[in-house]
Amino acid sequence: YRDSIDKVRECVRIMNRDQVDFLVNLGDFVDGSSGDNILRDIKTVEAEFRKFHGPRYHVLGNHCMDRLSKTEFLDQVEITGIPKGLPHYAFIQKPQNIMFLVLDPNFKSDGTPYERSNYNWTDANIPEEQLAWMKDTLSKHDGRAIVFLHQQLCSDGAPTNVRNAPAVRKILSESGKVLAVFCGHHHDGGLKTMDGIHYYTLK
Repeated sequence: YRDSIDKVRECVRIMNRDQVDFLVNLGDFVDGSSGDNILRDIKTVEAEFRKFHGPRYHVLGNHCMDRLSKTEFLDQVEITGIPKGLPHYAFIQKPQNIMFLVLDPNFKSDGTPYERSNYNWTDANIPEEQLAWMKDTLSKHDGRAIVFLHQQLCSDGAPTNVRNAPAVRKILSESGKVLAVFCGHHHDGGLKTMDGIHYYTLK
C-alpha cells in the first residue's frame, strides 16, 4: 500500500504519454484502515488521478465505504460529465458509439446500501432498480457496450462474486450488445468468456 501513490503517478504518466481516450478507476480507491485520515487520503490520490489529460471515471469499491457513505465518497471525486453523487451511470465514447456502463453492486441482500463498514464484503448485490436501469439503458443504445464494476460477475459461488450475478449476466447477454465486462476486487485476476461476453478481472 505504501507504493500506491507512486503507482497512480506512473499510471497517469503512461496513460498521458499514450494519449488514451479515458481513464477508469475500478474501485477501492482508498483503504479504510486509515481511519479519520480517509478524507485526506481520498484528496491525495484524487489529486494525482486528476493529472490525467482526459475524461476520468470512478467505480465504487467496497473499501470506499469503509469509513464513508457512498455520497460522502462521491463528493470527494470528480466523474467527467456525470452529475455529483451518482454511483451507477453510463457514458458514450464517440466516434465509436460504444456505451460504457458503470455498475454499483455495493448493496446487501436486503437492498441496504454499503455504508461506513456496515456491510459484509461477501454480500454484494445489484438491486432490482439498478437491474431495470441496465436493461432500459442498453435497450435504448444502438451500438455496442462495455461494463465496469468492482466485484466479479463470472465466479458464481465465490465470495468475490456479485450474489445475483446470473440475473445481471442474463440482461447483458440478452441485450446482444455487450462486448466485455471489466472488474477488480479479486486480487488474482482472471479471464472468462460466457455467452460470448469476455469477463476480465484486473489484478
